[in-house]
This record gives sequence, structure tokens and C-alpha cells, in this order.
Amino acid sequence: MCNNIRRLKHTMLLGEILLHRGLITSKQLEEALRLQSHDKRPLGEVLLQSNLIDGSQLETALKEQYWRVNGYWVIHPRFSASA
Repeated sequence: MCNNIRRLKHTMLLGEILLHRGLITSKQLEEALRLQSHDKRPLGEVLLQSNLIDGSQLETALKEQYWRVNGYWVIHPRFSASA
């Protein structure tokens, strides 16, 4: 592996990932979280049923979340603000 590539290992919540990707707004996230706490359903399910995201967007965001939690999220220096 190239020495200039950094691995990040940290938790990022699904809503944060979707916000960061520009797929939902903070207002949409707040409403979905309100529904989630009332209905006790997973956030991704709430967002899908509200037609705020589609299945492929949810899948991609969940993969990113998994990769981040398990330390597989790689940032190449060319794409890093601190490089």
C-alpha cells in the first residue's frame, strides 16, 4: 500500500453520511429521526418509505458506514483537505 494513503477508523452515523453526500437535507433528517423514534424503525427504512432516498443510495451509504467503522475507509492524499 502507498505510504501516503491514510486509513480512517471512526463511526459516522447513517444520517451524517447521507447529509455529507447531499442526498438529504438537515430538515429531512430531523423529520426522519422524529418518525424513527416514534415508529421504532431503522432510519434507512424510514427514509426509503418516505421516498427521500432509493435503495441503491441506502446500500452505498450503509457500505460506507461499515467501511468507516471497520477501518477500511481510505482517503487518498489527493482528495484530502489536509494533504
